[in-house]
Amino acid sequence: MREPTMIGAYGPWAASLLGEGPARLSFRQPGWVDLEAWRAVARARLEECLASPPMPPVPQAECLERTVYDGLEIEHL
Repeated sequence: MREPTMIGAYGPWAASLLGEGPARLSFRQPGWVDLEAWRAVARARLEECLASPPMPPVPQAECLERTVYDGLEIEHL
């Protein structure tokens, strides 16, 4: 009988992809001793795998009118 997995029928296939021991970018690898160096390399790889599109620039808000009403400051943008 197969051991139950969280991903059902894909469990054995996913397990075969991992191999033995920690993954190449795992902090558990003996070569990684500096957390910040590991974090920079791992984050770069994560961003590469996500392949998210570049974000558009944040639009600049312009205050057209400023009013104070009963102690409340109101800005019309």
